[in-house]
Amino acid sequence: MPRVSGCFLGVSAVPGQVRATGLRRITFDATPERFGTIWRGPNTYPDRREITVNNTTVSFSSVTAEGLTTVIWNGAPPALPPGYRTCGECYDLSTTAQYSGPITITMTYEEGQVLDGREEALTLLQWNGEAWHDITTYRDAASNTVRGETDSLSRLALAAPQDAR
Repeated sequence: MPRVSGCFLGVSAVPGQVRATGLRRITFDATPERFGTIWRGPNTYPDRREITVNNTTVSFSSVTAEGLTTVIWNGAPPALPPGYRTCGECYDLSTTAQYSGPITITMTYEEGQVLDGREEALTLLQWNGEAWHDITTYRDAASNTVRGETDSLSRLALAAPQDAR
């Protein structure tokens, strides 16, 4: 049975009140019963084309039919291309929404994730099932933001060249 590990917002429910208990890393068996309780219903619509989960925002140019867009942390990405190292962020992105046009992915980061301090070297890489590709279109060190553009959703990693010193 596959295991899923990720960061989720803990919720404590007491009759008559619900409160967030903080972000926690959990691991559980990926059974259909367990997956069915994580995501409920669509979150991407023709009039709401942007969704943000944690530090990642997915913006669709056009949505023609509603669907569910997910951004799930992945702790075991495929090996990055030679000369790159991860900056701690890798996510699996997917959607059941029908869309057209490019998709903009914006990732924010903490300065401590950039090991050598060269934020201008950060790169947004996308996995196509066989290889990583650089989809970076914009970097802003002042707002700790990296943006990329793609025509499909898949695995993304925030990375930096190893020689960026």
